[in-house]
Amino acid sequence: MLLWITFALLTGIALIALLRPLGRAGSARDAAARPDYDMAVYRDQLAEIAREREEGTIGDSEAEAARNEIARRMLAADAAARGGKPRSGGAAVAYKAAVAAAMVAVPAVALGGYLWLGRPGMPDVPHAARMATALERQDFGALVYKVERHLASNPEDVRGWRVLAPAYRRLGRLDDAANAYGRIVALSPPDAGALSDYGTALVEANDGLVTAEARQAFSGALAIEPGQARARYYMGLAAMQDGREDEALTLWRALLADAPAEAPWRGVVEQRIASLQTGGPACRSRMARRRRPSWRPTRRRARR
Repeated sequence: MLLWITFALLTGIALIALLRPLGRAGSARDAAARPDYDMAVYRDQLAEIAREREEGTIGDSEAEAARNEIARRMLAADAAARGGKPRSGGAAVAYKAAVAAAMVAVPAVALGGYLWLGRPGMPDVPHAARMATALERQDFGALVYKVERHLASNPEDVRGWRVLAPAYRRLGRLDDAANAYGRIVALSPPDAGALSDYGTALVEANDGLVTAEARQAFSGALAIEPGQARARYYMGLAAMQDGREDEALTLWRALLADAPAEAPWRGVVEQRIASLQTGGPACRSRMARRRRPSWRPTRRRARR
């Protein structure tokens, strides 16, 4: 019990450190500096719009709409600066009282909730025991850690990398997932599915951008299996991101022509094609700059 009281006190100290600045009345200097900061941000945004318009990445109508919106925000910020008033004495007292109540209530409610719903007397699980029973307890993090430890001493075990790569992807560790898929490619005979997995992981790790290394992986997959749907899709995406819309259309149309009628991803590819056909230059530019693809073809099942 003493441990949890200590935790509550530490929580209160942390709240004091965080909320104390909020209880101080804003100085006139801070109040004057805020509008200047906002205006500087808005001016930078206007300059960015002008640069994008000169580069042709946005159209005249989009640039005008963006400028109008920023102008509206600048007027609102100026009006707020002119009409802003410092907090009155009564309001300041009430505000400080609310802060003090929060500093008392939050740790009290947190501790009380844990004592009611939690299990303070439950013994901890030593690290060794946790690792030994990870599979039985379905402890995903511990399982990943075990595989990592195994691969640290057996880096040539491709089966371990095949387990670890999708696990990293599930955990959102995209850079680690790309490295793991790269190890699978390096340790395995040439395989279209493995190369496509590696290319996809690289795209995800780079926020949807089909990098040169990813293109090389997809090209390798297509050299082994020319009909590999996922690699064909991403090569079209790479062409679109480079501004080669005609090439992207050709690749995606050929992909649809070869795809079975019941393919679940047909609709998404058709939407991509329709967007390129009907959109103007500004629309195409936005699509090329949109890095994260909205479609991911069915992934190859992991080898057992």
